[in-house]
Amino acid sequence: MEIKGIMAETALPVIIFDIGGYFAPYVDELSVLLGRRLILVLEDTANGHEKYRNTDYFGRSNRFKSVAYDSYKMAENVMVANVILSHLPSYVQGWSEYKAVLVVGYGRIGRSLCFGLKRQGFKRIVVVDSDRGRLFMAATEEFEVLTPLELKSCRDIFHYCFSMSGQHGTNKVVVNAMCENGYICVVTSYDDEFDSELIKIYESGDTSKVHVDGKKINIVNGGRPINLSVCAAFDARNLSLHFIFGRILSSFLVSLGMKSSGSWEEEAFFDILSEIR
Repeated sequence: MEIKGIMAETALPVIIFDIGGYFAPYVDELSVLLGRRLILVLEDTANGHEKYRNTDYFGRSNRFKSVAYDSYKMAENVMVANVILSHLPSYVQGWSEYKAVLVVGYGRIGRSLCFGLKRQGFKRIVVVDSDRGRLFMAATEEFEVLTPLELKSCRDIFHYCFSMSGQHGTNKVVVNAMCENGYICVVTSYDDEFDSELIKIYESGDTSKVHVDGKKINIVNGGRPINLSVCAAFDARNLSLHFIFGRILSSFLVSLGMKSSGSWEEEAFFDILSEIR
């Protein structure tokens, strides 16, 4: 209703920039309501892209664009993992490579995170994923793997959990596998990561922790991604985002009928690369 109210106040063209597929449940209705006023729907993330696949708008409209699988997005995923690991010790007491880590989801960020942990010398990194292909890839890259069913037999093993399945993969089974006073770090957003039962527990209490069956688990940064936190906002590695934002801005301008007079990538590439390095 809020979205409809805003759009009713003006006759201007509408561009929806989505980060996570939050507009996906409404895009079919909005496309009918707005008609040709809806000139672009642009999705930034892979999780969001998958949500749009289930819409009529995705299949029939050439006005849906996505940068989720852009080559610059691949580089951004690596940088996101690096930024998270650099700033995590500020949030986690006793951060140690000798404590076991559970990684929920072996997508692009999950894979980058595993290799980042390996570079830092972590001794035990375990991957759980419902996608057997991803789990197979993790195994071939020499990480210990568990299916969700196998994880059910684990109790009080992991001190740290990184959650980035995008499919509500963090649940009581994950909590049971963790040690008392362990830490869950959400890499996407908690409403994409926690299952409905864990969301209710989390939202009904202190957002810095959850209590499940008598066990306390800390939730890093209130369930928000560390790479978007205040402490990481000025990390030079986040400048990799400028490339993808350049693609996004270009899509906006082209959808408004503008034409490029030159290559912004050629002008910006080496400056941004030197800052990252």
